Parts: sequence; structure tokens; C-alpha cells
Amino acid sequence: VDYTVVHDGKAIQFSLTGLASEKEYIVQLAALTQFGQGSWSTESQRLSTWRCAPLPLAPQIILRTHTALVVGWSLNEVGRSPETLGHDEDILEFVVQTDIALSSPVQANLMNCTYISLEQATKLGQVLHEDSKFAQRSDVNEQHPLDEEIPVLAPSGGHTDEPSVFGDAMICDGILAPHLPTYAAVVRDLKPNHTYIVSIYAVSCAGMGCASRKSQEQATLALAPRIDDLQIDEVQHDRIQVSWNLPRLRLPFAQSTCEQLGLVESVAELEVVGFDVRCAASTTWTRLHWRDPEHMQIGRLQRDDNGRGYVVVSELDAGRPYIVELRACSASGAGEWCRLDKQ
Repeated sequence: VDYTVVHDGKAIQFSLTGLASEKEYIVQLAALTQFGQGSWSTESQRLSTWRCAPLPLAPQIILRTHTALVVGWSLNEVGRSPETLGHDEDILEFVVQTDIALSSPVQANLMNCTYISLEQATKLGQVLHEDSKFAQRSDVNEQHPLDEEIPVLAPSGGHTDEPSVFGDAMICDGILAPHLPTYAAVVRDLKPNHTYIVSIYAVSCAGMGCASRKSQEQATLALAPRIDDLQIDEVQHDRIQVSWNLPRLRLPFAQSTCEQLGLVESVAELEVVGFDVRCAASTTWTRLHWRDPEHMQIGRLQRDDNGRGYVVVSELDAGRPYIVELRACSASGAGEWCRLDKQ
């Protein structure tokens, strides 16, 4: 190594480069002359390199659509004080790494990195702080159910007398809003109905710090909600009437908050525009012969006195069992077929 003689020739000074951050090292010296290398000195005390940037806490997924996740996090302030800092740890930006979880049906090595400046992450975090409904939910125990006093997002295209019907609830199923985060980011261009995990890195002038602990696994929404309460209302010799509850998208934020988060377009794509229904005669064969699906636009959908949508499947053969399936269709595509067996 290159060195400098100091203290009137009584000592030398040198630097070791290319070391990893936040690692412990032990140093030994050996003199080298034209005749060869001398013996190694005794080991030094353990010397630790500084960290590059503060360590973020594990992120929490606050909100999801079919293509985006809103992620919130804070910094781990334990042990962080001016006396313990070896250099300027001012954060310049954050890296939000989104990986497809092992439980997802695709390869787990795919990942998406979102870079967000400290200023923007702080601004989005403040947006969440200023949303009174989200702030109230942050103090609720996770064991309590979601309240129903959540505003329904108005559909795009102006006012309508029809109820606003969207995909299933945006807030993660069974998970209430976490404590208010200091920072937030929106991860976009994700795959619908896929499970993701998120890690956060802080970046300072010294480089990128260590990764936070991973978030809990959370799936993006499907293109359209699943209909789980399909039921038979009436059976006649040549027809069957089935009904179901209309799904509604209830947001844990005010609509203005969604606008500031840049989620209006993604949410609008989840608007349910209609339903498809199809039927097939029941058979022991694996392959069913389905009739062509019949599409029902949401504005022309028939509803009963309880507000449930219903449809009459007609022109059936008397005394023969049938299978009926229904799926919701959003502005971005069709959802999963949900089956009702009639034996």
C-alpha cells in the first residue's frame, strides 16, 4: 500500500480502499524490503466501516390496485445520532425494490426498482398524513373490522345517477392502515393478481445503504372482482333466475388523495362496466359445451328490490341439470368465472 511517514519518521499512515460498508475488519502489517517480506504484526483491534445510509424500517403496503402498490415506510432511528455518524448521512433518494414472491405463479427472480427522491417520498408521505380518514385508520387496532364510512370513488366521466361500481376493496384484505409513515412511494407497472414483496434502500452521497426487512406478501388486484355470492332465485321448466350483490370499490383515502398519488387512472380501469353470464348442460364429461356468453352492461342491468343484480337464463331443456357461470368485466378486462351448479 502507499503510505506517508508521519511523526518525524516514527510512524506511517496509510489508507485501505475498496472495503465494504458496515463491515468489521482486522488489519496486520508486514514490512517489505528488497530482500523480501518480514513477519506479520499482531492483529489490530476490530475496525468497522461506516454505513452508507440510514436503514429504513420494513415497508408496509398501504393500498393496491391491479397495476400499482402504495408503499409507506420510516427510518430506523435507533442508535442514530450526530455522535455516532462518521460522515454526512443526508439521504438523497430511496430505491424501492419490488420482487415477485415465491408464492406467485411466475419466476421469483423478476424485480422492479423504483427510484424516488427524498423530496418526493416526503411529499407523498405528507399526503397520507393530511388525509384525515387514513390518519384515523392508522390508530385502529388491526383486529377490528374495517368501518363502512369510506367514500366511494366517483366514476370517470362526470356525475351519474347509477351507483359507482368497482372492483373489490382497495385496502388489503384483513389489514388496516399501518401507523403513519414518514415516506411513501407508488410502485407502478405491476402484473394484475400477482403477489409481491417490497424492500427499501436509502441512498446518500456515500452510496446505497443496506436493504430494509421485506414487507409482508401482498397481491395486486385482479382485473375484475370475483362474484362469490351467486345464488338461485327462481327455477322454472325452461329458465333459471340467478342474482348476486354488486361489488363496490371503497377507498381508505379521499378521492383528492388518490389524485395526488397519481392513482386515478389505475382506479378508473377497475370500474366494473358489466357482467358476462354463460350456461352449459351438466355432464359427466370433462369438457362442457358452453353457450356463447351473454354480456350485460352495468347501466342496463336488472336489479331486484334489495339492489342485487339478476339475470334470467332461458331456453333450457325441462328436467335437465345445468351449470351457470358469471364473471365481472371491468374497463381493463374480464374477471374469473364463478360457478353455480344446478342439479
